[in-house]
Parts: sequence; C-alpha cells; structure tokens
Amino acid sequence: MNVSDLAFSPQSFDLIISLNVLQHIVDNTEFNKTVYEIVSVLKSSCHIILLEFSPQKSINSEYSKFLVIRSRRDYINVFGENGCKLIYEIGIPRIGVRLCRYTVQVGRFLKMLIFAESNRTTYTNKQINKVNKNSIKSKFENIVFKTILKFTKPFDASLSNFPKNFTDMRILFFQKK
Repeated sequence: MNVSDLAFSPQSFDLIISLNVLQHIVDNTEFNKTVYEIVSVLKSSCHIILLEFSPQKSINSEYSKFLVIRSRRDYINVFGENGCKLIYEIGIPRIGVRLCRYTVQVGRFLKMLIFAESNRTTYTNKQINKVNKNSIKSKFENIVFKTILKFTKPFDASLSNFPKNFTDMRILFFQKK
C-alpha cells in the first residue's frame, strides 16, 4: 500500500501514528498529497501522532536521496492547511546520537590532521568524506558508538519531555478540526 494513496474510506480512523515515515517522502508534491490522504482518513476531532526528525529551523536536507529534513514549522503548516492543529509536542533529547555525531566529527578532524601531516597536503572535507565512505567502519568505532548509546540511554529516558527548542527530534500531536 502506498501511503499517498490509501485504500481506506474517508474518516475511518480515530488515531493515526506515523513513526519516521514522512521524512522519507522526498518529493514535495507527493508529501503534500500524503498528508492530505492521512488527514482524510481520520475522523473529525481525532488525533495524529507523528515522530519525525523536525528541527526548529530548516536545514540543508540533502543527506540522501531517501530523506528530507523538514522543519517543525513545515509539519505544522502542512497539517494546518489540511484541517489539523498542533495540540501538544514532546522533544526527544537523543543525547547519545548527538555524542556519536560529535565523535564522528572529531574523528574526521583528526583524520584530516593525520593526512595533512603525513603528506604535507591540505585535504578538503569532501576528500576526507570520500575516504570515509570508501572504507568499512572499524570494530573500534562500533564499540565506541554502542558504549555511548548504552550509557546515555538512561539520560534520554529520564528527560522524556525535553524542551522543544533544544532538540531536533520530536513527537507532534495533531487534532483534526
């Protein structure tokens, strides 16, 4: 079944839950059609719960051809245009994921320093990323990431309602008017 062409009668559901689905619809026309379709199968006064990577501000979302990062405001606007209002939201801290990202950035920086020092050449980030993409992740990196995620999981769990201004992952609760 295609989420932009649901085979359900209008106003069939009391609750719709979408977990990281909409960010994988890269075409904006298809995205708008999908939101319209989701809202159309929801009964009046009922709810949609979205878990999406949705930062406060728009960012460059050209990570891959399978992912578009839309801002929190983008989701609020498109659901609003389709007859829904945001009634609640929960920020998800993702401390471990952030530490893993910073670890990767530090690793890239160190790799750049090592390359530059050993070859007396300056490398661009693009060249370093190409080296990273062409190599297999080491077991050491995997152990480091798993350790970071294991030890930060309790912090993420205890900060269940993280301030929405300080996170880019959130659960958005919409109600159909």
